Amino acid sequence: IDSVHVVAISAGGPSGISFASHYPERVNTLTLQSAVTKEWLTPKDTEYKMGKILFRPPLEKWMWKLISYLNNAFPRLMFQAMSPQFSTLSFQRIKSMMDEKDIEAFRKMNSRQRSGEGFLLDLSQTAAISSKELQAISCPVLIMQSVYDGFIDKSHAHYAKEHIPDAVLCLLHSWGHLIWLGKEAAETDRIILEFLES
Repeated sequence: IDSVHVVAISAGGPSGISFASHYPERVNTLTLQSAVTKEWLTPKDTEYKMGKILFRPPLEKWMWKLISYLNNAFPRLMFQAMSPQFSTLSFQRIKSMMDEKDIEAFRKMNSRQRSGEGFLLDLSQTAAISSKELQAISCPVLIMQSVYDGFIDKSHAHYAKEHIPDAVLCLLHSWGHLIWLGKEAAETDRIILEFLES
């Protein structure tokens, strides 16, 4: 494959940024979806400390098995329990923005997840992003994030817009971090396709 359209999601942001920055001839476009674009969790943060414990191999394997089991047995309850970490909205508001198929998609997503050493790598890489890497990106860039994202602060989207030349920033009113779920997902898809086709 000579060149690709890169979509970097969430903590995959640093990988997408690094690839687009160092291999410009291989990247047609870069789309950052709810992406980390600067230092994220640090050793001082509770989430960082918990992640280092719960998602280190081999414990992460059993952690994901437990999440998968609970998710398959109680999909609506698990969505209710987990959704507050993805959104700044109340659960009642989140619920009004979702369809049954979205709950099923959330169940499927959690049932097939495994991070291996990936989450630990994510934690180490977010501290390594530099503004110079962002400034070196020369392909067309689309930055997408929900204004209600509860997982990655909106400052990441604004930071990317500030440092990537000619980047397009699209702030969405979808329910939260997972912008491909919910009643606004069709609009998200439309924007991405329009960007890629242009």
